[in-house]
Amino acid sequence: MKTNLVNKKKSCTKKLKTAGILIDSLAGESVRWEANVVVFRKELLLIPGNSVISSGMISYSGSFTSGFRK
Repeated sequence: MKTNLVNKKKSCTKKLKTAGILIDSLAGESVRWEANVVVFRKELLLIPGNSVISSGMISYSGSFTSGFRK
């Protein structure tokens, strides 16, 4: 019982140390992630217009050849 608890403690300690290293490594990424959030919010506003443009292009250049469209 005691050895089982000691092994679990060692395992938890190792996991905590590894998690701390991971968190410290990712701390510098927060600036980039925040910048991406700003860009993605702006791009969200463009989705309706981009959808209209792309659907128009798809319908124009769909399955019919240019000769048939003329």
